[in-house]
Amino acid sequence: MRRAAWLLLCFVTATGVAQPAPVDINHASIQALTDIPYIGRKRAEAIVNGRPWHSVDDLAARRVVPRKYLDKIEGRFEVR
Repeated sequence: MRRAAWLLLCFVTATGVAQPAPVDINHASIQALTDIPYIGRKRAEAIVNGRPWHSVDDLAARRVVPRKYLDKIEGRFEVR
């Protein structure tokens, strides 16, 4: 049973079925930002107040979101 669950998880991750669309940090609402793991209300407000962002890495450079969290949620943010 565990092997079947693991295979399903690998399939879903590999195909992107369970991966939500990235959130644009220059246009997203506070609510959309807080739906992302490790992003609470204070961080979401800091993201909104720090606009415009030129890259996702700016969030770590300006100490809005720690690098360790950005690494864990890689692919959840984008900049348009």
